[in-house]
Amino acid sequence: MKRVHGLLLTAGISIGCLLFFYGPAIFHPNSYFFAIDVDGLNNYYSYAYHIKHDPHYGHFDGMKYPYGEYLHYVDCHPLVANIYKFFSRSIVDISDYSIGFLNLLMIFSITGCSIFLYLILQQFGLSVYSSMAGATGISLLSSQVLLWPFGHYALSYAIFFPLGWYLLLRFIKSKQPYRWSLAIGLHTLCWFYVHTYLGFILAGFTFWVLVFGWFYPDKKAFKKIGSYTHLLIQVFVPLTIVYVSQMLFDTHEGRFEWPFVTAFRASGWSILYPNHSWLKPLYDAVLSIFGFAPPTDQPWMLVGTYIGLAAILTVLFWFGRLLLLLARKQSLKNHLHPEFFPYLFAALLLLVFALGVPFKTLFGGLIDHIPVLKQFIGLGRFAWAFYYVITVFSLIILARSFVPKAAHLLITLAVGLMIVEGAAAHYSISQSITQFSNFFKDDRSGKGLFQENFPTVGPDQYQAILPLPFFYKWHTPFDYGGTPRSEQLSIRLSYFTGLPMIGTFLARPSLTEGEAILQLFNPFYKDISIKDHLSGQKPFLVLWSKEELNSLEQLVWQQSTPLTDLGNYTLASVHPGTLLDNHPTGLMDEFRRAEQTLPFDSISGFYYPERSFKGYYNGFERKAAPFAYRGKGAYRAKKTEHQVVYQSKPGAFDPGQDYIISFWFYNAGNQFSYCQMWLDEVDPANQTVASFEFQPFVSILYDRHWALNEFFFQVNNPQNIIRLRSKGDPLLSEEIYIDELLIRPADVDLYKVMDDGGQLWYIKNNMNVWGERNFE
Repeated sequence: MKRVHGLLLTAGISIGCLLFFYGPAIFHPNSYFFAIDVDGLNNYYSYAYHIKHDPHYGHFDGMKYPYGEYLHYVDCHPLVANIYKFFSRSIVDISDYSIGFLNLLMIFSITGCSIFLYLILQQFGLSVYSSMAGATGISLLSSQVLLWPFGHYALSYAIFFPLGWYLLLRFIKSKQPYRWSLAIGLHTLCWFYVHTYLGFILAGFTFWVLVFGWFYPDKKAFKKIGSYTHLLIQVFVPLTIVYVSQMLFDTHEGRFEWPFVTAFRASGWSILYPNHSWLKPLYDAVLSIFGFAPPTDQPWMLVGTYIGLAAILTVLFWFGRLLLLLARKQSLKNHLHPEFFPYLFAALLLLVFALGVPFKTLFGGLIDHIPVLKQFIGLGRFAWAFYYVITVFSLIILARSFVPKAAHLLITLAVGLMIVEGAAAHYSISQSITQFSNFFKDDRSGKGLFQENFPTVGPDQYQAILPLPFFYKWHTPFDYGGTPRSEQLSIRLSYFTGLPMIGTFLARPSLTEGEAILQLFNPFYKDISIKDHLSGQKPFLVLWSKEELNSLEQLVWQQSTPLTDLGNYTLASVHPGTLLDNHPTGLMDEFRRAEQTLPFDSISGFYYPERSFKGYYNGFERKAAPFAYRGKGAYRAKKTEHQVVYQSKPGAFDPGQDYIISFWFYNAGNQFSYCQMWLDEVDPANQTVASFEFQPFVSILYDRHWALNEFFFQVNNPQNIIRLRSKGDPLLSEEIYIDELLIRPADVDLYKVMDDGGQLWYIKNNMNVWGERNFE
């Protein structure tokens, strides 16, 4: 009975703390967005749109029209969203309150975390008081709450690991292991369908605990762990179900594999140094004495897996005590706590992976042969297992190293430190999560505004929303464009009307589908395979946020018919056939005039204006390459090495004259995207006087797998030179391919007619204007 009272008190204390910090969000959960940046707004939108508008449970249609996306690749808490969707459709429609439900779920997952931490500490024999205090302190210090301002909501459920660990403890101690084994397998499977990372963290922890049990000397205590059946049920069955369902139901081809990105890995700093703590000045003072300062170039430190000063001091005490006993040649048996080793072993292995150690430093190219591991960009998240295990272990050390009264006092001090440090983060976040209103609510700022000014907006009249400025981004091989206003307006219009967006924020969309969508902005020759996926003859609804458009976006707007002006944005209509017209008018007349009136340069093959001009062209036909945009040659080099693609001679360009440099960059397959390039102006003393850094795959104009890069530049001194450089990540193994490098004055148009392997192409400047090609 005392144990139950302790459980209830733990839950009550946790709820009280949450009410203190998050009272406004708890009492008005449907009124707020916790974050409104790209990730935050998109993740609320995809979750709410799926519940309210998607006709299917396994597919998301809100973005990347006309293709949509397999739901498991959308950060919308698929399991949670589908349960809520089913309830709204089959019982009572509560879809308008989906944001409030999600906010409460995230907040009170902290209470669930404290409840199962209490039960875990009880399983290890701690007193009711120590279990209550420890559960409260560890749950409040957990760094997962720091994900709310970043919009990573599906990762922020603090309950996920303590619940999984508790089930594992019950399995090991139970006389009915198969019942608990099935519960563990189902639990892991469910978290896979909340967020893939959470499922893999649980599966990895369970796997290593069971493997360790095979070699554990106390076979009586851990004999069930050695069963292959339990390993299959708890780990491999959930993994198989996720894999098979993806193979069966994911119909989107052309996805790419990530390179092994380690920017978001854990480090000693992210584990031992707080980013939110009222003790942070103390840390900084001590570090300054020894000449240390926390790094500023580790992104994962913004969230981290800080274990707290109490756990750090306690583990140091434990290690010091073991070393002292060894020095005195005394027995360590009563101080090792061997029954905890399987969990500590598993947590340490996940920490090693979170640090990026085994693949970045020890085994080098081994990662290229384990594709599934390369999919984890946020490696630091795997350190969450270590956080929960090491903090629980620190309390066990205190409870077993001292007499009860001293242990209670030390645990009180340790938990007090945890609460003090954790409260800093909760105070900071409580100030931020109520800053942004939920504009999915049906009020004057949302649906009412649209219906009052333009009531005939919906799927019956239009196919999809085409936002301008356009965006196709968020960890994609394109990562193009957009502005916060354009993104927010189109998301709001999509949610209230049920119209999907052509614009996209998705983690790993299909390359081929993305290339087809971007053909809408190609003013000349296009691959029109997207046409087969469009819905009849209905037009697109164009939303222009009245912000600056690039030249290709301007062409789309010029082809659109304005409908209504709503203040800070304008709605227009354009028929897909207009954008996909493969027969531009007037261009052939330009070519005929160029052939008849302009001089011909036999080296470059261009017709150019009569007056002389300074420029440069290289089709790289002397450099054989497996991929070429035109002809058979392209610039080819190892991406990992620093490359000087082009370097001019002094006097090649006139100062004050606007020039355009353009080239085509190959962006297909795996890892091709990850490359930086620079356009430098260098003086005679070899000093860089100006430099423009860019990613060559960020382009709105694609021709199959090739992205057009086009930039303006000037030189300040006639003796300065222009240099084009590239450099990829050291872990990348692919090559770089660049073709058709052209530099011309901005006020000069060049024309070319080219026979490319039997295909006759008409080329204006660096774009294919007319021709025939068998698109594969």
